[in-house]
Amino acid sequence: MPDDIPTRLEEGQAYLSFEVAGEGYAVRLGLVREILRVPPLVQVPQSPASLDGLGNLRGRVLPVVSLGGLLRKPPCQPTAEGRVLVLDRGSLVGLRVDKIGALLTIGADDLTESGSVDAATLLRKHGAELRLIDPEGLLAADFRSQPSAARSGAPRSGGYGVKKGTPSRQVGVIGFELAGQEYALPLDDVREVLPVPADLANLPGDDDAVLGVATVDGRVLPILSGAALLGLPAGTGEAGRSRLIVVSVGRTSFGMMVDRTTAIHRPNAESLDSMPAILRRGPESEAEVQAIVRVGGRLVGLLSPERLLSPERMELVTNLDNEDGAMELVGKDPETQQFVLFRIGDTECGVPVVEAEEAVRVPERFSALPRSPSYVLGVMTLRGRALPVIDLRGRLNLPPVAPTGRERVLILSSKGRRVGFLVDSVSEVARLPAAAIEPAPELADGRAMVVTQAANLAETGRLILIVDVSRLLDGTEMLAQDAAAL
Repeated sequence: MPDDIPTRLEEGQAYLSFEVAGEGYAVRLGLVREILRVPPLVQVPQSPASLDGLGNLRGRVLPVVSLGGLLRKPPCQPTAEGRVLVLDRGSLVGLRVDKIGALLTIGADDLTESGSVDAATLLRKHGAELRLIDPEGLLAADFRSQPSAARSGAPRSGGYGVKKGTPSRQVGVIGFELAGQEYALPLDDVREVLPVPADLANLPGDDDAVLGVATVDGRVLPILSGAALLGLPAGTGEAGRSRLIVVSVGRTSFGMMVDRTTAIHRPNAESLDSMPAILRRGPESEAEVQAIVRVGGRLVGLLSPERLLSPERMELVTNLDNEDGAMELVGKDPETQQFVLFRIGDTECGVPVVEAEEAVRVPERFSALPRSPSYVLGVMTLRGRALPVIDLRGRLNLPPVAPTGRERVLILSSKGRRVGFLVDSVSEVARLPAAAIEPAPELADGRAMVVTQAANLAETGRLILIVDVSRLLDGTEMLAQDAAAL
Protein backbone atom coordinates (compact mmCIF):
# COMPACT_ATOMS: atom_id res chain seq x y z
CA MET A 1 0.00 0.00 0.00
CA PRO A 2 1.52 3.40 -0.92
CA ASP A 3 2.60 5.81 1.79
CA ASP A 4 0.48 8.68 0.51
CA ILE A 5 -3.02 7.33 1.09
CA PRO A 6 -5.36 9.70 -0.80
CA THR A 7 -8.03 11.49 1.22
CA ARG A 8 -9.88 12.87 -1.79
CA LEU A 9 -11.82 11.24 -4.56
CA GLU A 10 -9.95 11.00 -7.84
CA GLU A 11 -11.74 11.13 -11.15
CA GLY A 12 -11.81 7.81 -13.00
CA GLN A 13 -10.91 5.72 -9.94
CA ALA A 14 -13.08 2.85 -8.63
CA TYR A 15 -14.67 3.24 -5.21
CA LEU A 16 -16.67 0.91 -2.99
CA SER A 17 -19.80 2.24 -1.27
CA PHE A 18 -21.29 0.93 1.98
CA GLU A 19 -23.51 1.90 4.89
CA VAL A 20 -22.71 2.63 8.52
CA ALA A 21 -25.49 3.64 10.97
CA GLY A 22 -27.85 4.39 8.08
CA GLU A 23 -25.44 6.75 6.29
CA GLY A 24 -23.55 6.20 3.05
CA TYR A 25 -19.77 6.12 2.80
CA ALA A 26 -17.15 5.21 0.22
CA VAL A 27 -13.53 4.09 0.15
CA ARG A 28 -11.07 3.74 -2.69
CA LEU A 29 -11.29 0.16 -3.93
CA GLY A 30 -7.51 -0.16 -4.19
CA LEU A 31 -7.25 0.00 -0.40
CA VAL A 32 -9.52 -3.03 0.07
CA ARG A 33 -7.83 -6.42 -0.08
CA GLU A 34 -11.04 -8.48 0.28
CA ILE A 35 -14.53 -8.44 1.76
CA LEU A 36 -15.59 -11.03 4.38
CA ARG A 37 -18.57 -12.00 6.43
CA VAL A 38 -18.00 -11.08 10.07
CA PRO A 39 -15.98 -14.00 11.55
CA PRO A 40 -16.19 -15.32 15.13
CA LEU A 41 -14.27 -12.82 17.24
CA VAL A 42 -12.05 -13.04 20.31
CA GLN A 43 -12.51 -10.11 22.68
CA VAL A 44 -9.38 -8.23 23.78
CA PRO A 45 -9.63 -6.93 27.37
CA GLN A 46 -9.30 -3.18 27.92
CA SER A 47 -8.91 -2.45 24.21
CA PRO A 48 -10.32 0.65 22.47
CA ALA A 49 -14.12 0.57 22.32
CA SER A 50 -13.99 0.55 18.52
CA LEU A 51 -12.20 -2.83 18.46
CA ASP A 52 -14.78 -5.59 17.96
CA GLY A 53 -12.17 -8.31 18.50
CA LEU A 54 -9.73 -10.60 16.70
CA GLY A 55 -10.73 -13.00 13.93
CA ASN A 56 -9.02 -15.86 12.13
CA LEU A 57 -8.30 -15.15 8.47
CA ARG A 58 -6.92 -18.37 7.00
CA GLY A 59 -4.43 -18.78 9.83
CA ARG A 60 -3.64 -15.07 10.25
CA VAL A 61 -4.89 -12.96 13.14
CA LEU A 62 -7.19 -10.18 11.89
CA PRO A 63 -8.14 -7.25 14.16
CA VAL A 64 -11.72 -6.27 13.33
CA VAL A 65 -12.59 -2.64 14.06
CA SER A 66 -16.09 -1.17 14.01
CA LEU A 67 -16.14 1.68 11.52
CA GLY A 68 -19.18 3.02 13.33
CA GLY A 69 -17.08 3.10 16.49
CA LEU A 70 -14.30 4.98 14.72
CA LEU A 71 -16.88 7.49 13.45
CA ARG A 72 -18.27 7.81 17.02
CA LYS A 73 -21.69 6.55 15.98
CA PRO A 74 -24.03 5.11 18.66
CA PRO A 75 -23.43 1.36 19.06
CA CYS A 76 -25.86 -0.89 17.22
CA GLN A 77 -26.41 -4.65 17.00
CA PRO A 78 -24.58 -6.31 14.06
CA THR A 79 -26.84 -7.74 11.36
CA ALA A 80 -26.53 -10.55 8.83
CA GLU A 81 -25.74 -7.96 6.15
CA GLY A 82 -22.65 -6.78 8.00
CA ARG A 83 -19.31 -7.25 6.29
CA VAL A 84 -15.62 -6.72 7.02
CA LEU A 85 -13.42 -4.75 4.62
CA VAL A 86 -9.90 -6.17 4.92
CA LEU A 87 -7.23 -3.51 4.50
CA ASP A 88 -3.53 -4.31 4.14
CA ARG A 89 -1.47 -1.76 6.07
CA GLY A 90 1.60 -4.01 6.08
CA SER A 91 -0.36 -5.89 8.74
CA LEU A 92 -4.02 -6.68 8.10
CA VAL A 93 -6.93 -4.86 9.71
CA GLY A 94 -10.66 -5.30 9.10
CA LEU A 95 -13.27 -2.53 9.12
CA ARG A 96 -16.77 -3.76 9.98
CA VAL A 97 -19.55 -2.00 8.06
CA ASP A 98 -23.30 -2.52 8.20
CA LYS A 99 -23.96 -3.18 4.52
CA ILE A 100 -22.02 -3.26 1.24
CA GLY A 101 -23.32 -1.01 -1.53
CA ALA A 102 -21.88 -0.94 -5.06
CA LEU A 103 -18.72 -0.32 -7.06
CA LEU A 104 -18.61 3.22 -8.46
CA THR A 105 -16.51 4.98 -11.08
CA ILE A 106 -16.23 8.68 -10.38
CA GLY A 107 -16.54 11.57 -12.79
CA ALA A 108 -15.80 15.25 -12.23
CA ASP A 109 -19.48 16.12 -11.87
CA ASP A 110 -19.85 13.69 -8.96
CA LEU A 111 -17.48 15.54 -6.60
CA THR A 112 -18.45 18.14 -4.00
CA GLU A 113 -16.15 19.59 -1.34
CA SER A 114 -17.23 19.04 2.29
CA GLY A 115 -16.16 20.39 5.64
CA SER A 116 -17.17 17.16 7.37
CA VAL A 117 -14.81 15.86 10.06
CA ASP A 118 -14.97 12.29 8.80
CA ALA A 119 -14.95 13.05 5.07
CA ALA A 120 -12.95 15.52 3.00
CA THR A 121 -15.21 15.13 -0.02
CA LEU A 122 -18.85 14.39 -0.70
CA LEU A 123 -19.79 12.13 -3.57
CA ARG A 124 -23.24 12.30 -5.14
CA LYS A 125 -23.95 9.32 -7.34
CA HIS A 126 -27.28 7.92 -8.55
CA GLY A 127 -29.14 10.23 -6.20
CA ALA A 128 -27.24 9.09 -3.12
CA GLU A 129 -24.84 11.17 -1.04
CA LEU A 130 -21.71 9.39 0.14
CA ARG A 131 -18.77 10.49 2.28
CA LEU A 132 -15.25 9.43 1.51
CA ILE A 133 -13.42 7.94 4.49
CA ASP A 134 -9.73 8.10 5.24
CA PRO A 135 -9.10 4.68 6.92
CA GLU A 136 -5.58 5.52 8.07
CA GLY A 137 -6.62 8.77 9.71
CA LEU A 138 -9.60 7.19 11.45
CA LEU A 139 -7.54 4.27 12.78
CA ALA A 140 -4.81 6.60 14.03
CA ALA A 141 -7.30 8.25 16.38
CA ASP A 142 -7.83 5.03 18.36
CA PHE A 143 -4.76 2.95 17.55
CA ARG A 144 -1.08 3.60 17.43
CA SER A 145 0.17 3.99 13.86
CA GLN A 146 2.57 1.22 12.90
CA PRO A 147 5.04 1.16 9.99
CA SER A 148 4.32 -1.29 7.25
CA ALA A 149 6.28 -4.54 7.67
CA ALA A 150 6.52 -4.80 3.92
CA ARG A 151 8.09 -1.33 3.60
CA SER A 152 10.38 -1.54 6.63
CA GLY A 153 11.75 -4.95 5.73
CA ALA A 154 10.87 -6.33 9.17
CA PRO A 155 10.39 -10.11 9.10
CA ARG A 156 6.94 -11.45 9.88
CA SER A 157 6.83 -13.45 13.09
CA GLY A 158 4.81 -16.48 14.09
CA GLY A 159 4.58 -15.18 17.67
CA TYR A 160 6.97 -14.66 20.59
CA GLY A 161 9.43 -13.33 18.03
CA VAL A 162 9.81 -16.78 16.43
CA LYS A 163 10.43 -16.47 12.71
CA LYS A 164 8.61 -18.72 10.32
CA GLY A 165 10.79 -21.61 9.23
CA THR A 166 12.65 -21.95 12.51
CA PRO A 167 12.52 -25.39 14.20
CA SER A 168 9.22 -26.13 15.94
CA ARG A 169 8.96 -25.99 19.70
CA GLN A 170 5.96 -26.56 21.92
CA VAL A 171 4.75 -24.08 24.50
CA GLY A 172 2.47 -25.41 27.24
CA VAL A 173 -0.60 -23.30 28.02
CA ILE A 174 -3.71 -23.89 30.13
CA GLY A 175 -7.02 -22.61 28.81
CA PHE A 176 -9.91 -21.17 30.79
CA GLU A 177 -13.09 -19.18 30.30
CA LEU A 178 -14.17 -15.79 31.58
CA ALA A 179 -17.50 -14.22 30.58
CA GLY A 180 -17.89 -16.76 27.78
CA GLN A 181 -14.49 -15.96 26.26
CA GLU A 182 -11.54 -18.37 26.23
CA TYR A 183 -8.11 -17.25 27.40
CA ALA A 184 -4.90 -19.05 28.35
CA LEU A 185 -1.89 -18.70 30.63
CA PRO A 186 1.62 -20.13 30.11
CA LEU A 187 1.80 -23.43 32.00
CA ASP A 188 5.23 -22.50 33.37
CA ASP A 189 3.60 -19.59 35.24
CA VAL A 190 0.79 -21.72 36.73
CA ARG A 191 1.53 -23.35 40.06
CA GLU A 192 -1.73 -25.32 40.27
CA VAL A 193 -5.43 -25.29 39.46
CA LEU A 194 -7.83 -25.92 42.33
CA PRO A 195 -11.52 -25.86 43.21
CA VAL A 196 -12.51 -22.48 44.65
CA PRO A 197 -12.01 -22.52 48.45
CA ALA A 198 -15.22 -22.18 50.44
CA ASP A 199 -13.65 -20.10 53.21
CA LEU A 200 -12.53 -16.84 51.62
CA ALA A 201 -11.62 -14.18 54.19
CA ASN A 202 -12.41 -10.61 53.15
CA LEU A 203 -9.78 -7.90 52.94
CA PRO A 204 -10.45 -4.20 53.67
CA GLY A 205 -10.49 -1.92 50.64
CA ASP A 206 -12.66 -0.98 47.67
CA ASP A 207 -10.86 -2.89 44.89
CA ASP A 208 -13.49 -5.10 43.21
CA ALA A 209 -10.76 -7.36 41.82
CA VAL A 210 -9.60 -8.44 45.28
CA LEU A 211 -11.97 -11.15 46.53
CA GLY A 212 -10.06 -11.94 49.73
CA VAL A 213 -7.53 -14.48 50.96
CA ALA A 214 -7.69 -18.23 51.44
CA THR A 215 -5.50 -20.87 53.02
CA VAL A 216 -3.95 -23.13 50.37
CA ASP A 217 -1.57 -25.89 51.42
CA GLY A 218 -1.16 -24.23 54.80
CA ARG A 219 -0.28 -20.84 53.33
CA VAL A 220 -2.39 -17.72 52.88
CA LEU A 221 -3.01 -16.82 49.25
CA PRO A 222 -4.56 -13.59 47.92
CA ILE A 223 -7.55 -14.33 45.65
CA LEU A 224 -8.41 -12.03 42.73
CA SER A 225 -11.26 -12.03 40.22
CA GLY A 226 -10.03 -12.84 36.72
CA ALA A 227 -13.05 -11.06 35.25
CA ALA A 228 -12.33 -7.87 37.18
CA LEU A 229 -8.63 -7.97 36.23
CA LEU A 230 -9.62 -8.04 32.56
CA GLY A 231 -12.52 -5.61 32.85
CA LEU A 232 -15.14 -8.28 32.06
CA PRO A 233 -18.58 -8.86 33.61
CA ALA A 234 -18.50 -11.15 36.65
CA GLY A 235 -20.69 -14.05 37.69
CA THR A 236 -21.22 -15.68 34.28
CA GLY A 237 -19.69 -19.06 35.16
CA GLU A 238 -21.71 -22.24 35.68
CA ALA A 239 -22.25 -23.03 39.35
CA GLY A 240 -19.75 -25.54 40.70
CA ARG A 241 -17.34 -25.25 37.76
CA SER A 242 -15.39 -22.17 38.84
CA ARG A 243 -11.70 -22.79 39.40
CA LEU A 244 -8.81 -21.08 41.10
CA ILE A 245 -5.65 -20.76 39.00
CA VAL A 246 -2.62 -20.13 41.18
CA VAL A 247 -0.37 -17.84 39.13
CA SER A 248 3.29 -17.17 39.90
CA VAL A 249 4.84 -13.79 39.12
CA GLY A 250 8.49 -13.85 40.09
CA ARG A 251 8.63 -14.79 43.79
CA THR A 252 4.99 -13.84 44.33
CA SER A 253 1.86 -15.88 43.70
CA PHE A 254 -1.85 -15.13 43.70
CA GLY A 255 -5.03 -17.02 42.97
CA MET A 256 -7.13 -15.97 39.97
CA MET A 257 -10.77 -17.10 39.97
CA VAL A 258 -12.08 -18.13 36.52
CA ASP A 259 -15.44 -19.46 35.32
CA ARG A 260 -13.98 -22.81 34.32
CA THR A 261 -10.82 -24.36 32.91
CA THR A 262 -10.97 -25.81 29.41
CA ALA A 263 -7.86 -27.76 28.46
CA ILE A 264 -4.09 -27.99 28.46
CA HIS A 265 -2.60 -27.25 25.04
CA ARG A 266 0.92 -27.55 23.73
CA PRO A 267 0.80 -25.68 20.41
CA ASN A 268 3.85 -25.41 18.21
CA ALA A 269 5.53 -22.03 17.97
CA GLU A 270 4.00 -21.68 14.50
CA SER A 271 0.56 -21.66 16.16
CA LEU A 272 1.47 -18.56 18.20
CA ASP A 273 1.01 -15.08 16.77
CA SER A 274 2.17 -11.81 18.24
CA MET A 275 -0.54 -9.28 19.01
CA PRO A 276 -1.40 -7.37 15.82
CA ALA A 277 0.73 -4.28 15.39
CA ILE A 278 -2.32 -2.01 15.45
CA LEU A 279 -2.99 -3.04 19.08
CA ARG A 280 0.54 -2.42 20.39
CA ARG A 281 0.34 1.04 21.90
CA GLY A 282 3.72 1.39 23.57
CA PRO A 283 5.38 0.03 26.72
CA GLU A 284 3.39 2.28 29.01
CA SER A 285 0.09 0.67 28.04
CA GLU A 286 0.84 -2.90 27.01
CA ALA A 287 -2.23 -5.14 26.99
CA GLU A 288 -2.64 -8.18 29.20
CA VAL A 289 -2.83 -10.37 26.07
CA GLN A 290 0.75 -11.03 24.98
CA ALA A 291 0.03 -13.37 22.06
CA ILE A 292 -2.71 -15.22 20.20
CA VAL A 293 -2.82 -19.03 20.19
CA ARG A 294 -4.54 -20.91 17.35
CA VAL A 295 -6.17 -24.00 18.85
CA GLY A 296 -8.43 -26.21 16.76
CA GLY A 297 -9.51 -23.33 14.52
CA ARG A 298 -10.17 -21.08 17.54
CA LEU A 299 -8.22 -18.00 18.56
CA VAL A 300 -7.29 -17.89 22.25
CA GLY A 301 -5.75 -14.86 23.94
CA LEU A 302 -2.57 -15.80 25.84
CA LEU A 303 -2.33 -13.59 28.91
CA SER A 304 0.84 -12.19 30.41
CA PRO A 305 0.95 -12.83 34.19
CA GLU A 306 3.25 -9.82 34.68
CA ARG A 307 0.68 -7.50 33.09
CA LEU A 308 -2.39 -8.83 34.90
CA LEU A 309 -1.65 -6.84 38.04
CA SER A 310 -1.44 -3.07 38.14
CA PRO A 311 1.44 -1.68 40.24
CA GLU A 312 -1.05 -0.95 43.04
CA ARG A 313 -2.43 -4.50 43.04
CA MET A 314 1.07 -5.98 42.85
CA GLU A 315 2.04 -3.95 45.91
CA LEU A 316 -1.07 -5.15 47.75
CA VAL A 317 -0.35 -8.79 46.90
CA THR A 318 3.31 -8.63 47.88
CA ASN A 319 2.62 -6.80 51.14
CA LEU A 320 -0.11 -8.98 52.57
CA ASP A 321 2.28 -10.03 55.35
CA ASN A 322 2.99 -6.41 56.22
CA GLU A 323 2.51 -5.93 59.96
CA ASP A 324 2.70 -9.23 61.83
CA GLY A 325 4.16 -11.51 59.18
CA ALA A 326 1.27 -13.93 59.59
CA MET A 327 0.53 -14.18 55.88
CA GLU A 328 3.00 -16.05 53.73
CA LEU A 329 2.76 -15.92 49.95
CA VAL A 330 2.91 -19.05 47.85
CA GLY A 331 6.00 -19.25 45.65
CA LYS A 332 7.54 -21.86 43.37
CA ASP A 333 8.70 -24.52 45.81
CA PRO A 334 11.59 -26.69 44.61
CA GLU A 335 10.38 -29.43 46.99
CA THR A 336 7.21 -30.00 44.96
CA GLN A 337 6.43 -31.79 41.72
CA GLN A 338 3.78 -30.64 39.23
CA PHE A 339 1.09 -33.06 38.04
CA VAL A 340 -2.01 -33.04 35.89
CA LEU A 341 -4.79 -34.63 37.95
CA PHE A 342 -7.69 -36.57 36.46
CA ARG A 343 -10.43 -38.90 37.65
CA ILE A 344 -11.54 -42.39 36.82
CA GLY A 345 -14.76 -42.70 38.76
CA ASP A 346 -14.02 -41.80 42.39
CA THR A 347 -10.30 -42.49 41.95
CA GLU A 348 -8.03 -39.48 41.64
CA CYS A 349 -4.94 -40.03 39.51
CA GLY A 350 -2.03 -37.92 38.37
CA VAL A 351 0.64 -37.84 35.67
CA PRO A 352 3.73 -35.59 35.54
CA VAL A 353 2.85 -32.38 33.74
CA VAL A 354 5.88 -32.76 31.44
CA GLU A 355 4.34 -35.95 30.04
CA ALA A 356 0.82 -34.55 29.60
CA GLU A 357 0.72 -32.75 26.27
CA GLU A 358 -2.86 -31.51 26.48
CA ALA A 359 -6.43 -32.44 27.32
CA VAL A 360 -9.07 -32.02 24.61
CA ARG A 361 -12.78 -32.62 24.22
CA VAL A 362 -13.90 -36.05 23.06
CA PRO A 363 -14.55 -36.06 19.28
CA GLU A 364 -17.95 -37.14 17.98
CA ARG A 365 -16.47 -40.24 16.36
CA PHE A 366 -13.25 -42.23 16.07
CA SER A 367 -11.81 -44.02 13.06
CA ALA A 368 -11.72 -47.73 13.88
CA LEU A 369 -8.47 -49.68 14.15
CA PRO A 370 -9.03 -53.25 12.91
CA ARG A 371 -8.04 -56.19 15.14
CA SER A 372 -7.38 -53.92 18.11
CA PRO A 373 -8.24 -54.71 21.75
CA SER A 374 -11.69 -53.72 23.01
CA TYR A 375 -10.32 -50.82 25.05
CA VAL A 376 -8.93 -49.13 21.89
CA LEU A 377 -11.55 -46.60 20.86
CA GLY A 378 -9.87 -45.88 17.52
CA VAL A 379 -8.05 -42.94 15.98
CA MET A 380 -8.78 -39.22 16.18
CA THR A 381 -7.19 -36.44 14.15
CA LEU A 382 -5.58 -33.65 16.13
CA ARG A 383 -4.12 -30.74 14.11
CA GLY A 384 -3.59 -32.97 11.10
CA ARG A 385 -1.97 -35.87 12.98
CA ALA A 386 -3.56 -39.26 13.62
CA LEU A 387 -3.67 -40.20 17.29
CA PRO A 388 -4.73 -43.57 18.76
CA VAL A 389 -7.13 -43.21 21.70
CA ILE A 390 -7.41 -45.73 24.57
CA ASP A 391 -10.33 -46.02 26.99
CA LEU A 392 -8.41 -45.86 30.27
CA ARG A 393 -11.24 -47.56 32.12
CA GLY A 394 -10.95 -50.53 29.80
CA ARG A 395 -7.16 -50.45 29.92
CA LEU A 396 -7.37 -50.75 33.74
CA ASN A 397 -10.11 -53.42 33.59
CA LEU A 398 -12.71 -51.12 35.18
CA PRO A 399 -16.43 -51.33 34.30
CA PRO A 400 -17.89 -48.75 31.86
CA VAL A 401 -20.12 -45.91 33.09
CA ALA A 402 -22.66 -43.61 31.45
CA PRO A 403 -21.13 -40.45 29.88
CA THR A 404 -21.40 -37.24 31.88
CA GLY A 405 -20.14 -34.70 29.34
CA ARG A 406 -17.01 -34.00 31.39
CA GLU A 407 -14.94 -36.72 29.71
CA ARG A 408 -11.69 -35.63 28.10
CA VAL A 409 -8.99 -37.16 25.94
CA LEU A 410 -5.75 -36.73 27.90
CA ILE A 411 -2.81 -36.88 25.50
CA LEU A 412 0.30 -38.40 27.06
CA SER A 413 3.76 -38.80 25.57
CA SER A 414 6.92 -40.57 26.64
CA LYS A 415 10.05 -41.63 24.78
CA GLY A 416 8.62 -40.62 21.41
CA ARG A 417 5.29 -42.39 21.95
CA ARG A 418 2.10 -40.32 21.92
CA VAL A 419 -1.35 -41.73 22.76
CA GLY A 420 -4.67 -40.27 23.89
CA PHE A 421 -6.49 -41.73 26.90
CA LEU A 422 -10.19 -41.24 27.57
CA VAL A 423 -10.66 -40.22 31.23
CA ASP A 424 -13.77 -39.26 33.18
CA SER A 425 -12.55 -35.71 33.80
CA VAL A 426 -9.40 -33.62 34.05
CA SER A 427 -9.71 -31.79 37.35
CA GLU A 428 -6.67 -29.64 37.98
CA VAL A 429 -2.97 -28.96 37.73
CA ALA A 430 -1.31 -29.26 41.14
CA ARG A 431 2.09 -29.15 42.77
CA LEU A 432 2.36 -32.07 45.18
CA PRO A 433 4.91 -32.13 47.99
CA ALA A 434 7.74 -34.48 47.10
CA ALA A 435 7.75 -35.75 50.68
CA ALA A 436 4.14 -36.94 50.31
CA ILE A 437 4.90 -39.13 47.27
CA GLU A 438 5.78 -42.73 48.13
CA PRO A 439 5.96 -46.03 46.26
CA ALA A 440 2.62 -47.74 45.72
CA PRO A 441 2.10 -51.29 47.03
CA GLU A 442 3.01 -53.88 44.39
CA LEU A 443 -0.37 -55.40 43.63
CA ALA A 444 0.48 -56.37 40.04
CA ASP A 445 3.35 -58.25 38.49
CA GLY A 446 6.27 -56.38 37.01
CA ARG A 447 5.53 -54.20 33.97
CA ALA A 448 1.77 -54.78 34.25
CA MET A 449 1.68 -52.35 37.13
CA VAL A 450 1.03 -48.78 35.88
CA VAL A 451 0.38 -47.12 39.24
CA THR A 452 3.85 -46.99 40.74
CA GLN A 453 3.48 -44.16 43.30
CA ALA A 454 0.86 -42.53 45.48
CA ALA A 455 0.64 -39.06 46.95
CA ASN A 456 -0.81 -39.15 50.44
CA LEU A 457 -1.99 -35.65 51.37
CA ALA A 458 -2.69 -36.26 55.04
CA GLU A 459 -3.93 -32.72 55.79
CA THR A 460 -6.80 -32.95 53.29
CA GLY A 461 -7.26 -36.73 53.31
CA ARG A 462 -6.63 -37.00 49.56
CA LEU A 463 -4.86 -40.03 48.12
CA ILE A 464 -3.69 -39.51 44.53
CA LEU A 465 -2.44 -42.46 42.46
CA ILE A 466 0.57 -41.53 40.30
CA VAL A 467 0.53 -43.26 36.91
CA ASP A 468 3.79 -44.26 35.28
CA VAL A 469 3.23 -42.93 31.76
CA SER A 470 6.00 -45.05 30.22
CA ARG A 471 4.44 -48.27 31.57
CA LEU A 472 0.97 -47.12 30.58
CA LEU A 473 2.16 -46.63 27.02
CA ASP A 474 3.90 -50.01 26.87
CA GLY A 475 2.12 -52.23 24.39
CA THR A 476 0.75 -49.27 22.41
CA GLU A 477 3.70 -48.86 20.05
CA MET A 478 2.04 -51.00 17.39
CA LEU A 479 -1.19 -49.03 17.76
CA ALA A 480 0.72 -45.79 17.23
CA GLN A 481 2.41 -47.24 14.15
CA ASP A 482 -0.94 -48.37 12.76
CA ALA A 483 -2.40 -44.91 13.37
CA ALA A 484 0.52 -43.17 11.65
CA ALA A 485 0.01 -45.39 8.60
CA LEU A 486 -3.65 -44.30 8.15
